[in-house]
Amino acid sequence: MKALSLTFQILLALTSYSRAECMSKDELFTGFRMNLQKAIDIVPSDQADPVASLVTNTDMLEKVLAANEQIPSSYCISLSKEGDYLGMVAASGDAGATVKAVTFINEDIDTKVKYASTALALAKPSLEVKVTVQTLSGIVEERGLDVSLTPLLFANEPPLFPFNDQSSPTTSYVPPGRYQLRGEKAGIVECVKDNVGVGLNGEHEQALQCVHQ
Repeated sequence: MKALSLTFQILLALTSYSRAECMSKDELFTGFRMNLQKAIDIVPSDQADPVASLVTNTDMLEKVLAANEQIPSSYCISLSKEGDYLGMVAASGDAGATVKAVTFINEDIDTKVKYASTALALAKPSLEVKVTVQTLSGIVEERGLDVSLTPLLFANEPPLFPFNDQSSPTTSYVPPGRYQLRGEKAGIVECVKDNVGVGLNGEHEQALQCVHQ
């Protein structure tokens, strides 16, 4: 029953986020650290290295973002969801699953730290990557698809970052990270691409293709 309860909670969390105005930085990181502490409490000492790394990267991201007047809502959505997910997995009592979640989230936050550190050094910094997606059926452009990017941790769940306009092409702004790219029509998945890197090498603009075979 515990596993079912955890799954249900996660599904609820996955459908509860929107591009609302970002909460304050203090609220965002206080909430994240509360969930991180749950992971610290459950992970055995001989597996604690990923947790310690996540603590360090969380501190670094907060310091980097402190230089920006307002955090983009996409960062708030991403960090809030990751924090809630981490807290729920830790609450399940599964140390192994918690370590896996910590490892993925740590990689994601490390990517954001590196990207934001570089971006904020520019005259007109942008903490998000401009992503343009072309959808194809074989080699022919396919139009009218609802495109989204969702962090790999939440792959195959409701889209976290849906694009405002249908393809093709269509453009949106998302934080750097690793994603599942999807194109859907009337709720049916027409194309999907996993482990799509966005901004991993500091790119500020990126073009992607989603191909329906």
